[in-house]
Amino acid sequence: CARAGYGVVLTDAEEKARSLSELESVLQEEVGREAAVRVLIVPVKLDDQTQGAALLHRKLMDLDIEVAILLVASDTFSYTGPFLGQSLKNLDQMLARNVGATSALCRLFAEDMVKAGYGRILLIGAPAGATPGLPGA
Repeated sequence: CARAGYGVVLTDAEEKARSLSELESVLQEEVGREAAVRVLIVPVKLDDQTQGAALLHRKLMDLDIEVAILLVASDTFSYTGPFLGQSLKNLDQMLARNVGATSALCRLFAEDMVKAGYGRILLIGAPAGATPGLPGA
């Protein structure tokens, strides 16, 4: 997206802002050679799926930023170990962020895209999700 001239909005929880800044630097370094890259960091916690997604959407609307391509990488929150060893709280948190927040983001931004007459949504999951389970995992 950045190589094609689109601006990039990076979001994660406030405490992860350092890693977002590092990602911004990589984008600027890699893509900046070919084109000017506009990168905006918007810290938003997506643990509360509907409120977090709505807050991100509202912040971008307040900044008058039109999202033409929504790319959601929903593989950032998981637990390891046997499924039956996971607490229900852990499973709820994982589903809220990886499925609930993704769905809420798609719903909010898709409405804007339909009104604008253009837009794309790309969802990216963890490669591990496409592989069979590991024995003992």
